[in-house]
Amino acid sequence: MNVVDLRKIKNSIFNYKELDLDIKNDLDLQIYNNFRNKEVEFINQLKGSFAFLYDDNVNNVIFAVRDWIGEVPLHYIVKEESIYFANFIEDLRDNVPGYKYDDVVALNRSELLVIDKKKGIIEKKLYYNFNQEDISAEHQNIEKIALDIHDRLLESTKLRFDYFNKKEQAVLLSGGIDSMSVAYFVSLFDKNIPAYTLQIGDNESTDVIRARMIAKHFGLEHRIIKVPKDRVLACIDRSIESSEIFHLYNVFCAIGMDLMAETLKNDGILYVHTGEGGNECFGDYYDWIIYDEKTNRKKILQTTSEDFKTPLGREAYVWGNLVAEKKGRYNAQLGSGLGKHGGSRMYKPMYKKGITLLSPYFDKKIMKILTNISVDTLKNIGGKPGFMSLAFKKETEEGKIPKEFFDVKKIRLQDASEDGAGDGLTETLLRSGYDQKKIIELFNNIFQADVKERQHLKETILVKEDNL
Repeated sequence: MNVVDLRKIKNSIFNYKELDLDIKNDLDLQIYNNFRNKEVEFINQLKGSFAFLYDDNVNNVIFAVRDWIGEVPLHYIVKEESIYFANFIEDLRDNVPGYKYDDVVALNRSELLVIDKKKGIIEKKLYYNFNQEDISAEHQNIEKIALDIHDRLLESTKLRFDYFNKKEQAVLLSGGIDSMSVAYFVSLFDKNIPAYTLQIGDNESTDVIRARMIAKHFGLEHRIIKVPKDRVLACIDRSIESSEIFHLYNVFCAIGMDLMAETLKNDGILYVHTGEGGNECFGDYYDWIIYDEKTNRKKILQTTSEDFKTPLGREAYVWGNLVAEKKGRYNAQLGSGLGKHGGSRMYKPMYKKGITLLSPYFDKKIMKILTNISVDTLKNIGGKPGFMSLAFKKETEEGKIPKEFFDVKKIRLQDASEDGAGDGLTETLLRSGYDQKKIIELFNNIFQADVKERQHLKETILVKEDNL
């Protein structure tokens, strides 16, 4: 079997020194050799964002593996005597003879693929199972957990900060708690790191105002990326192609990332810290509601399932749902969990501009601990704002972080504000007729696909054994 490697994304291993890896030489070969000697034990030790591939012509074996949560995308198509690998579906579409969207397969998060080229045997297995991760934290002591998360986030941010050239780094500051916490830690390392916030139209949203306050307090230069509404409408097709996803809320978010990526690249920014992952861990999402001017009523675009108040539901959104996967109820082209959603709406638009997102929340222990805090416990302490206030209690007492920075009910990047004032991506796009049906139509045209509008696009549904 012939291997065609169309990958474009550079892999990053933050703990390369302790694993005795030479990041200046062929990492694919080093990872493969270590896997042969130590198997999944070695792969589980890797901290970073990666999608490795090695064609072992001596032993006639093809080896591929992806990071635990799916930060780096990896897709493939098997065609006759060849197998094509690419970070982007776009490259498979443009390079595979007889390409069909239905033939595209995502190497899923935490997945390892071994192909025997002689026997034609494909072995797929998980080298890591987030659902079975053993956590030592005692959830009865919420104050202790909060302080532990504080220290883990600090370490996770530092790992990423130290790995890349600091002159090429920045922070995405949305005004929410998650990005605020990351911006605070980055400001401890270097106050010359700029913070970027997206603004749609001429009016400053509550998010922009809050982000400015945060940047000023932490001593970071604040750069507002102002985007006129006509520019938003002009890049819809491009953003669908860059994100390679069709869910309405993901596409709307991807448009924002696409627009920001242009400015970041022009400013020489290649590595951007973000608070991605925090909302999913806490189940901190709400029904997606807009104001319908035609009916003068509120309209629900997407309902958030009650299941996401449970650890099982939050784990499914973070990492994936194995029950659903076994039943074929997941997206074979995009994979599962945040590798599917966050990977498409945020990471791909940035990667395609040569920019790498850095998400400190994407740490196994951090996400496992947070997703398993019960809804009752969260309710008793005031939800995510209450928990993060406990985590940064020392900083608030010392005046390093004002208490009001935690008093936030941030919805989504694409909504621009808590009250849906009308200047966000959502309002701008919906007013111009870009609903779910239209987005799917555009997606199908771009990727030669036949995606249908289904109920799960309007409501998050947790698939369990008892409802299959």
